[in-house]
Amino acid sequence: MSKILVFHQVGGIGGATITLSNVVRCLVQAQFDVTVVCPAGAGQASLALAGARVLTAERPIWQFSHLSGFEKPALHPRFWMNFTRQLWSLRYWEEFIRAQKPDIVHFNAITLAPMAIAAQRAGVKVSLMIQETGVKGLFGLRTNYLRRLISRRADLVTFISKFDRDWYAIRGPNLQVVPNWVEEPQFGRIEPRATARNELGIPRDAKVVLFTGGVCPLKGTLELFEAVESLQGIERLLVLVAGPKRSIFYRSLTRVQKTNRRCRQLLGIDYDAKIANVLRRPGVRHRIRFVGSGCEMAPLYCASDVVVFPATKPHQARPAIEAGYVKVPVIASDFSNLHEFLKDGENALLIRPSDSASLANGIRLVLNDTKLRDRLGEANHVYVGKNHNRETNTARLVAAFRSIISGKKQGYFNAKPAFISARACS
Repeated sequence: MSKILVFHQVGGIGGATITLSNVVRCLVQAQFDVTVVCPAGAGQASLALAGARVLTAERPIWQFSHLSGFEKPALHPRFWMNFTRQLWSLRYWEEFIRAQKPDIVHFNAITLAPMAIAAQRAGVKVSLMIQETGVKGLFGLRTNYLRRLISRRADLVTFISKFDRDWYAIRGPNLQVVPNWVEEPQFGRIEPRATARNELGIPRDAKVVLFTGGVCPLKGTLELFEAVESLQGIERLLVLVAGPKRSIFYRSLTRVQKTNRRCRQLLGIDYDAKIANVLRRPGVRHRIRFVGSGCEMAPLYCASDVVVFPATKPHQARPAIEAGYVKVPVIASDFSNLHEFLKDGENALLIRPSDSASLANGIRLVLNDTKLRDRLGEANHVYVGKNHNRETNTARLVAAFRSIISGKKQGYFNAKPAFISARACS
């Protein structure tokens, strides 16, 4: 039985952990022995349930923060601090990999790409999954560094979209595109809308909007709450917010946190304070229900009329796939990287990024037009079934892992960089 050692950059529950759980499950079912190393957190239970042996990292897993939504400017001290720490830890991880004796070391994010040096020094084949949309940066030096590093160090590179494959333009013998899919054991049971609403305590005649980003600038929480304020004319509107809530209310903070927040408020950069201020406005707070993290997601999708993904920067929209799985329409920000999966007016409504008015108009249109809502949801379901098919994608992924163990080349891609448009990077 071939052994795969996986490095995962976070310990919490989120899109990256869900994707990895699906990957682990399909590899275990294909008779691979999978061990995951990651920070402590709630996500470890999901990985263990998928069949992996989970090890808590005894040292921080530092990341090369150069991608949309997780980027530090090249001159930012924290970027160089983390990059230096990542390189400094390579010797430790090299010895760790030698002790584990895997056949393949798999890195679950491009932010871990420099750690491929440690795996290669340990004499182990390297697999890298790229599920983050890249950014060019000011001069493109960091992008070129990652491209050259991956081309030289990785034996297998897996992308979750053709857009990302074309953008990164990595040269290598084994390059695969394996889109995300929905795993029924991880996603949960599918129920009729009335049953799901009864379970969640939601009135049957409510108009339910689902948002899965918690309180996060990248996900567009502020824009969503501002949109809710302008939707006063829609009766029985309820917005479900799944994900981490953070300390958005002032009274829940410690004295040091309050002082820090006061300083950030004076500078106008405190996101949590902005969220709290919007929630205090009339007609907003009572329309929003925080459901937290770690809850079963399928009933939330089943109970919803529409799913929103108002991201402020381009990244992959896993909620759109999960919504299509249960025939729920999607409203998403109009970024180039999403055009591969979401077609405006066909299986989704695309809105202007960081524009609460555009988001409000989209929500109003979908909620007030039953025929449009049903048509978008059905079309998204058909598209997800065709392009995010579990059997097709898991077979492709397993074949890719077996190919690098056997030393065979499965595919080759060599193209010029196709950088994201100025609009997508805004």
